[in-house]
Amino acid sequence: MFSRALPATTRFFGGTSGKTPAAIPVIVCGKTSQIGDIVREALQPEYEVTHLFLSPATAKNEIPVLLRQRGSTTSTENGTSPSAIIMGGGYTQTDLQEIRAASQGPDAKPVAWLKIDPGKTPSSIPVGPEYGRAVAKRTKDRLDELVRDGQIDRDEVHFI
Repeated sequence: MFSRALPATTRFFGGTSGKTPAAIPVIVCGKTSQIGDIVREALQPEYEVTHLFLSPATAKNEIPVLLRQRGSTTSTENGTSPSAIIMGGGYTQTDLQEIRAASQGPDAKPVAWLKIDPGKTPSSIPVGPEYGRAVAKRTKDRLDELVRDGQIDRDEVHFI
């Protein structure tokens, strides 16, 4: 499907979830595949995580390419580039700014940028499955709100 090999810090899920074409494609950026997989599962069936980036450097290189592939079958199985980029608490504000800046341009698709605010997760929740579920719930609630309000395709940052 890709013309080049994906880095080890990237997981591609296109065509593996069995979701209907109505699922909205999103990208998740996180520090661990364990949390990323929990978030991916929790977002289904409304949202389909097409890529999970585990490294800010890889995300900075790959996301701009994906946002410029409108209608390309390399971005997702159904040929639609992602509608939102979700960054976990392990990504810094600087990571967000750099990845977003690299993704700007006249040929880039505008997307919603969601950034997890670690301060909004109770410190009593250790990083692990429970943390992943808490983050996924906040993420899904915000995505649902953006879709409902017709704002999913706006190039705006939302701290959740």
